[in-house]
Amino acid sequence: MMLGSGDTQAARGRVTSPNLSLGGFLLLFVVSRLLYVVLIDPGHMVYDRAQELYRGGIVQELVPDFFLLFGPTLFALILAPLLAFTLALVFWYWTIQRAAGERVAGYFALLFCFSPPPFTAHSITAMGYHSESIFFSALTVLLLFRTLSDEKGSPAFPALLGLTAGVGLWFDYTYGLTLLATLGFWLWHDKGRFWRPRMLWLTLGILVGFSPWIVINVQTHFGGLVVYDKNMWEHFGLKHLWDSLAHPRKLALYEFFADIASDDPRDLPRRVVNLLYSLLYLGPIVTVGVLHLKTVRSASGGARPLQPTLGGFAILYLVMFALAVQFSDFRSAHYHVPAYPFLFFLTAYSLARCQDAFPNVQKTILIIFLASAVVLGLGTHAVLLSLDQPGKGQAEELARIERSVPAGFEQHFYYRPGGRAVRAGAGASRGVANCAAWREVGDDDTQPSVPLEIAALLRLYEPLQAAGSSPDGRGV
Repeated sequence: MMLGSGDTQAARGRVTSPNLSLGGFLLLFVVSRLLYVVLIDPGHMVYDRAQELYRGGIVQELVPDFFLLFGPTLFALILAPLLAFTLALVFWYWTIQRAAGERVAGYFALLFCFSPPPFTAHSITAMGYHSESIFFSALTVLLLFRTLSDEKGSPAFPALLGLTAGVGLWFDYTYGLTLLATLGFWLWHDKGRFWRPRMLWLTLGILVGFSPWIVINVQTHFGGLVVYDKNMWEHFGLKHLWDSLAHPRKLALYEFFADIASDDPRDLPRRVVNLLYSLLYLGPIVTVGVLHLKTVRSASGGARPLQPTLGGFAILYLVMFALAVQFSDFRSAHYHVPAYPFLFFLTAYSLARCQDAFPNVQKTILIIFLASAVVLGLGTHAVLLSLDQPGKGQAEELARIERSVPAGFEQHFYYRPGGRAVRAGAGASRGVANCAAWREVGDDDTQPSVPLEIAALLRLYEPLQAAGSSPDGRGV
């Protein structure tokens, strides 16, 4: 599995049972998220839970099935994104275990579990885009390294990788950065042997996975390229770079770490927490970078060419991510979430390299880092919780959702049909006069605010009139 000398060194150390280790981390991740859902104060939720009921995507495709099993409850609603993030953790763990060793995989899993609050919040939020991007990116990295390390040249891995890339790009444009990084890394790895049979299988897989988007957008004059009422390319330009250079605090990397745990610039304690998280993640990375430069300068044979390793892929992705954010107006902190797993891996890998560089203080380094990660994770989430009456806030939120969701809602789940179905239930329980918030989405049929092809292809729902009917038979 394409290991450089640094990767081999980082992979050394005591090896534990992978099944037991992975199982323990999965249990820790799921339990911690369920406790977060039970204890969190609803005022600190990333989104109004009801918004999650009519946002289209693969995660939402799973929600109706959980509704059928558990009813239209908050527990059923969070199971879909929780499943996506759990699978993402599994895929990343397997990839890192093969490429960098069990020790690095364990450090990554720990950072994944004790993550900053934005990542935790989105791991139980069924809004679609973040869950899908993180899920597809994790699966892509796993399949990419399996493909490039397959000596038999089986077409199955590149075809499945291409299919994953095509479907991922169809459902989530943010995933496009992962696809670009994948193609760039593949070109870097093959170096002159790029056009081989497995590249053909990859291309065919991408075309098959992305073909529904192409077919539907040809019929809709490529309305899927309209984002926030503007064409996709209109969101990018040099003006964003000039503006950031004139105001350094608007630089993409600065904004990323300044908002890594909280995007509230007025709250001094949270700004301190952002600084601590930045030091936690960047400390090992900067240390390894300095050690690498010293090693290169002292080497008699000069610098060796960089090898295409998993660390190289993570760096390539983060560079492309920083450039994409820097040259665009997509500056909200929630766009940063898909980059967190790549940062977790670089930090975990760098921590292992630091331990190998200072063998006399290996345990001390590990204790300090793990204690810092756990304390920061628990401390930053503790202020978001309501411990006086555990579950009370979520019970109120659950009761409100159950009143808002009408019977048969799982048949009208996407976008305008879903929004109207929710509004119908909300109007029946609280009065139509109180439903102004529901009218923001799905009420204006003339606005191409969301790509309705997702709804058309993923689920056959009842006619729009049935989904938008109120209890007295009139449309809402």
